[in-house]
Amino acid sequence: ATEEKTATLLSGFGIGARAVAFLIIGGFLSYSAITANPQQARGLEGAITQIAQSAPGQVLVIVTGFGLLSYGIYCFVNALFRYIEPRQAD
Repeated sequence: ATEEKTATLLSGFGIGARAVAFLIIGGFLSYSAITANPQQARGLEGAITQIAQSAPGQVLVIVTGFGLLSYGIYCFVNALFRYIEPRQAD
């Protein structure tokens, strides 16, 4: 039960960090589309750079890094232990 609770918290943290990174990327893409300036579009590197340039930048980059690492662990554990029930042909 303890391992399951820890894994749930860790995966939630990882999915949340991934969501924040994708929201920032989506903001860049939206701004790029609105201004018709493709130079404004950025990927994950641009999102992390934007986080680093904010006031508490280094702390946020470290938290984002741990979050993305947590998401990677979640994906690995999910791949190892997921069981998919085979379908029976009708």
